[in-house]
Amino acid sequence: KTGTLTTGKAIVDKVIQLIKKDDLLVRNRPSVIQGQQVALWMAACAEKQSEHPLAKAIVNAARGAWGSDVTCSKEGVQVDDFLVVPGSGVECLVRKPNFGEYRVRVGNRSWTSASISGSEKEMNDCTGDKEISEIRRSGRVGVYVSIIPEAEYVSKVSREGVHFHRQVIGVLGIADPIEKEAKSTISALHKMGVDVWMCTGDNETTALAVAHEVGINENNVCAGVKPEGKA
Repeated sequence: KTGTLTTGKAIVDKVIQLIKKDDLLVRNRPSVIQGQQVALWMAACAEKQSEHPLAKAIVNAARGAWGSDVTCSKEGVQVDDFLVVPGSGVECLVRKPNFGEYRVRVGNRSWTSASISGSEKEMNDCTGDKEISEIRRSGRVGVYVSIIPEAEYVSKVSREGVHFHRQVIGVLGIADPIEKEAKSTISALHKMGVDVWMCTGDNETTALAVAHEVGINENNVCAGVKPEGKA
């Protein structure tokens, strides 16, 4: 697994926000959040209760940026309806006076761009794809952050057949440094005649970058594997 090759001390080292400065999300954000931190803030709200290492990296980044009140509860922000889907991502509902109510998703492309009609079919051209590709080529894990107003989410019940798509508002690059001994360990296994494989839930581009760094043959990389597939 990728986690056995890395330090396990993941950090968010890239935040790319994909909404304009005059967007309502930016204009009505909590006062302690800077304009370019809205995507990170909403991601942290969704990841606050998750124990996943990447979730901890996101929450730690938020804590380092504006303090221990990660969700900005002191300004009336409420976060609930948490949902975790292993191998896909997380979801929550964020609400705040004079801000509105939004369903937030953090995770992979299909999870964050799925229609709320229930279809998991990916859009052909998803906002953030270019940025995510650049992040993954450097060996980082790239995650999407998307939102949809709660009013539109609820309307799927009363307006059957109307499809609403989530808006990707940002992407995050998360780096987990390679263990110092990883490359030498892989080399030693090769010398012993051991055929080393890597099985990971990471995207193929990220997985291949890590494999190249530690000396694992790219043909021995299984990427995009769901948790149940690693057993």
